[in-house]
Amino acid sequence: MDCKFVTPSAITRRIAKPGLTAMLFVTGILAPALMHASGLNGTLSLSSTGTDTIAVNGTDIDFDYSGGVNGTLPPTATGCPGVTCAVDGNGDNGFFTITSASTDSFALPILLGSNVTVADLNSTQQPTGTMSGPGLPLNGFITFTAEPTWSIALTEVLPGAETGTTGNCTTSVNCTPPGSPFNLTNEGSGQVSVSFAFIGTATDGTNTSNVGGTFSTTFSGTSYQQILLDLNNGEAIVSSADATINVSSLPEPASYSMLLLGGGLLGVSAYYRRRRQRQAQ
Repeated sequence: MDCKFVTPSAITRRIAKPGLTAMLFVTGILAPALMHASGLNGTLSLSSTGTDTIAVNGTDIDFDYSGGVNGTLPPTATGCPGVTCAVDGNGDNGFFTITSASTDSFALPILLGSNVTVADLNSTQQPTGTMSGPGLPLNGFITFTAEPTWSIALTEVLPGAETGTTGNCTTSVNCTPPGSPFNLTNEGSGQVSVSFAFIGTATDGTNTSNVGGTFSTTFSGTSYQQILLDLNNGEAIVSSADATINVSSLPEPASYSMLLLGGGLLGVSAYYRRRRQRQAQ
């Protein structure tokens, strides 16, 4: 019987190759996952009830309106139109409360019941239906009291989509005035829903996510035709509002390069495996 002496270095080489294969396999699979940062994700549900009052006129959405309110239907701001009208759509912030309907990233106990700030909007600074404007993107559109590194930027106020059953804003049930972001619907029994939508991005201080959100409110004892009449006369409509904001995470650019690297490492691993099989034949 012939005996072969195997040197320690040969043993090391034989062990090292399978070890290298395993290492490459694990690195190729796990590295992209480890480098992928999910960012913020889920539904952010907000309510202004019991905190701030919102006022809307033909050019501004004032999320922190603090003036008087006329007892009309719909409610209107006192002093409008005129020099005592306190509606301002530039630079201020109103408070909304995070509700229990929030999910995923926004359902943390530290967040539920806490406040966010929402910045006012102006049709000149944030024009409808475009990502170009002197106030776009509006960074810090929404900021979080309980998570100071989190914020949501507004990149576009979307145009309204309610064309109405008759194509106008006088006799139809649904309406979006030309160039307006608002969707108005007469829901019957004097109930009117009003909403507008936006898109943007969210950050947790490091990672970026996509955002699509809607602010909405409901008026009683009126019609959207009356609301439009008041706005056309220079009035400002006053209400509370709710918001539903959907956030979906995006991978960091680095994760794409790591994915390619992982694929390359798996290819190297397969090469060494085939080479060993040929040598064993």
